[in-house]
Amino acid sequence: MLKLGAEIKEIPYGFQARHGDSVISWFSSGKLTIQGKDAADLAEELYLMGLIKTGWREKSEPRIGIDESGKGDYFGPLVVAGVVISPEQEPQLIRLGIRDSKSISDDAIKKISEELIKIVPYSKVVIGPKRYNELHREMKNVNHILAWAHSRAIENLLEKHSVKLAVADQFGDESLILNALMQKGKGIKLVQRHRGEEDLAVACASVIARAEFLYRLEQLSQEFGIAFPKGVSEQVIEAGKKLVRKAGADSLQNVAKTHFKTTALIMGLSK
Repeated sequence: MLKLGAEIKEIPYGFQARHGDSVISWFSSGKLTIQGKDAADLAEELYLMGLIKTGWREKSEPRIGIDESGKGDYFGPLVVAGVVISPEQEPQLIRLGIRDSKSISDDAIKKISEELIKIVPYSKVVIGPKRYNELHREMKNVNHILAWAHSRAIENLLEKHSVKLAVADQFGDESLILNALMQKGKGIKLVQRHRGEEDLAVACASVIARAEFLYRLEQLSQEFGIAFPKGVSEQVIEAGKKLVRKAGADSLQNVAKTHFKTTALIMGLSK
């Protein structure tokens, strides 16, 4: 850091350096943070110089990353996205600000996703509420729907890209996705693990999936003239009550995942 002209001082439990408009803090625990106007540029420079490592698990080959959005949201679709990335792209993706979508604001998600889809090949599988409810009645299990959607995203990418590895966030029995894969997908090595977003490819997929979910939720809100909140909350119940009063109970099939317990609460409160 001294070679870069940084000013270093001691702080509680570590050290801090100022470089231009950015502040770097590193602690005895091993944690390092970079903040400031030029933080992204500085992080990339330090990464390329080998002075810092990222939290991403290193890979040595191109890979597919898969993740979903909307599973825990009452209103809106279920979206599964897949991307293909190569090791050479990782510095550029890190500079873009890729991380687990749950740690990024909605506005930032949309902006990052717009840039991301210009860089990486991707596939989106969007299951709207009406179709989701039909599939849930047939399959009786959310994980089976997720497995079907994950496998479709993988197969779509394999149509144009020869990749031998896919990484996904684990959401159930590991055999679910494998069993749902068709001929092209049967030859791929599939790695499923908890906290899959620690892999950069999965984090990219999470950003694209969440941005698409937000876009579709906004569309539904405009179509029905009601602001549908994310997640499951009192605000969600209130929005559901308003919809039932306005368009009838059957309208929930077109905007929500009706197997949620939230549906019963809405119907009880809407009387």
